[in-house]
Amino acid sequence: MKKTILLFFVIIASLGIHAASVSLPLSSVATQWGNATYNSATSTITFTGSWNEGVGWWLNADYSQYEKVSVEFAQALPMQVLLTVSYGENDYEQFTAPTGAMSVNATLHATKKNSVKQIYFQSGSAGSVVLKSASVTGGNGGNGGNGGNGGNGGNTSVELGGFTVSGNQLLDGYGQPFRMLGTNLAYAWYKTYGYADQMAAMRRAGANAVRVAVSDGAKWTKDGISTIQGMISKAEELNLILVLEVHDHTGADNSSDLQAAAAYWVDMKNALVGHEHSVIINIANEWLGTWKQYDTFESAYKTAIPTLRNAGLKHCLMVDAAGWGQEVASLTSKAQAILNADPQKNVIFSVHMYEVAGKKGYVETNINNVFNQGVALCIGEFAWAHNNTDVDEDAIISHCQTKGIGWLSWSWWGNGSGLGYIDMVADQYNETTYKTQTTSTGSGTITCNWGQKVMNAWKSQAVTCTVYTGAPHTTVLENEGEENVTVNGSERYYDLMGRPVSQPQPGQVYITSGHKKIVIR
Repeated sequence: MKKTILLFFVIIASLGIHAASVSLPLSSVATQWGNATYNSATSTITFTGSWNEGVGWWLNADYSQYEKVSVEFAQALPMQVLLTVSYGENDYEQFTAPTGAMSVNATLHATKKNSVKQIYFQSGSAGSVVLKSASVTGGNGGNGGNGGNGGNGGNTSVELGGFTVSGNQLLDGYGQPFRMLGTNLAYAWYKTYGYADQMAAMRRAGANAVRVAVSDGAKWTKDGISTIQGMISKAEELNLILVLEVHDHTGADNSSDLQAAAAYWVDMKNALVGHEHSVIINIANEWLGTWKQYDTFESAYKTAIPTLRNAGLKHCLMVDAAGWGQEVASLTSKAQAILNADPQKNVIFSVHMYEVAGKKGYVETNINNVFNQGVALCIGEFAWAHNNTDVDEDAIISHCQTKGIGWLSWSWWGNGSGLGYIDMVADQYNETTYKTQTTSTGSGTITCNWGQKVMNAWKSQAVTCTVYTGAPHTTVLENEGEENVTVNGSERYYDLMGRPVSQPQPGQVYITSGHKKIVIR
């Protein structure tokens, strides 16, 4: 499935202005009803928690030449917000901006956009929404002023691709850095509980991704193409990024088990192809339990990865560390070799942080040691305690934020064998059923409200992937150029087509997020 997004440019030149967007000034927000309020000084909407209130623009405008409304938020949304485009009384369309979103787009109705009456926001939850910018974009642009004919407004179409890696970064289908912040769903051995309602609860709680355990038939009943298709469809419906992993060969040491997992993904090809933008394939959960088998680790993955590629699977692949996912040294010694063995160089690596990798005093070093290999990393599993041992979950959450690394907690619900204390919720369909958990360690009893802690992190950090919300910075302004500029690590750079560039090269021309045209030294 290929999707496109239009990137629009406002180019100020001596011949005039060619515009493919029109601003919705934040200072002109005038529509307010119910108890919602708008502070124009801070561009802040405050909702009280009732759907019978809203804030927006009175317009009565003809937007025939445009395609969509684009809104950016200055801060991640603390709750779900609806963006509504009204064409008349009881004639409107609504678009959802989920918790954590930084932007939302609303497609204008093809036959009604010549008469847009209102554009406004609503929310059924109390909270504040800080606007950054709003515009109506697309179409043929302006007439170029008095100095020229305006052309086509500088429109260009960019295809939505799949997830890729660039150095330490995981990039989404629009080339934007993406941090997976979600949890794990145990489906392979809990099929009767389903996945759809659990995923919906995770999304309501603020997650932007979910990792789901499925079975290739070696240990549990095989999950077939229809199941995989259903999971993908539900994830996309909920604006979640889906990581799929085969769980049957956890801790196995035989290369044949890893190859069986690879063969399973080939069997699922018809369900997976076309969803490279929303699905990451975690080849096998925690394959290779025995420690210090680095050559075996490398060799097996050098066989498994080409199996997927030769079958036409172009997805970003995830590879767990050896040693039940906790042996950091397996990645520091072999991650680059495994990455280089992939014809597409598109692998993200995963460490599972429990009583070994997640031990207090070791978290930052373990993350840094893998990060310093120049590969993309996520923490595919971690908990607050495990096997009667404390895990430094606060350091994991904090250091991952510092390094821009994603993580997926273990787990949403259903831990047995005395591990119920790492369930995030008591009722897998209800995200509000978190509670304080207790376990004993060699140092005494420890407690943690695991579900609440994870959800709080989601709400403050998780951002919906732009493959669902649309690429940010859809308007690029070219100002007078600056030469010999040194790359600034905190700046964002775009090529002259408006596409994000992760590693600017010397001598090349770019545009910064501050709208300056520069030449890198």
